[in-house]
Amino acid sequence: MLFLHGNAGNMGFRLPNVALMQQELRANVFIFDFRGYGASEGRPSEHGILQDAQAALLWLHTHPAVVSSAVFVFGRSLGATLAALLASSVGRSQDVHPIAGLVLENCINSVSDAVDAMFPFLAFPELKQRFLGLSWSAAGCLADIRAPILMMAGKADEIIGFHHHLRLFSSAPPSTLFRCYEKGRHNDTWQAPGYWVDFSNFLDACLKSHRSS
Repeated sequence: MLFLHGNAGNMGFRLPNVALMQQELRANVFIFDFRGYGASEGRPSEHGILQDAQAALLWLHTHPAVVSSAVFVFGRSLGATLAALLASSVGRSQDVHPIAGLVLENCINSVSDAVDAMFPFLAFPELKQRFLGLSWSAAGCLADIRAPILMMAGKADEIIGFHHHLRLFSSAPPSTLFRCYEKGRHNDTWQAPGYWVDFSNFLDACLKSHRSS
């Protein structure tokens, strides 16, 4: 499982989540810090962070201890936006190993949408075009993703709102699964009842489908 974390903090903040993910999903988890995060060198940029994610996925696919056909990508918040872009780049390429499945949790469609939700007094196109460093759009790349998709959303998301997740889901491929959690907030949906059951069932279904194909 390639774990792409959100914007705030670094991978150390996610270790309790990673430990539970290993336990509940019986999966190996690979998490890393993008350039400019934690102890990673460099400065974060739109192109550079996507390159980091692509390099991490390539490393997993070429590692002798990893079953290449069973690599999943998971992203939370802005990390889910990145995960969608990563999966779409895999879907468009004939030279990249496919992924077994994609899990997007509380996915932010774009930084622009996040600004509109969190800082409506700054929601002017001219301001956003000048100052926002990321132009990523999850909705714009979902159609290119060939892997099965699970979208997980907290109904109590206090950062961008549940309606945002419903709108993003409406632009996803018809086969996309959508699961929501009544008390799930933006950063703690993974602690909501039923979350790990849904996650585990999705992984099992993807692997079963792959073995039978």
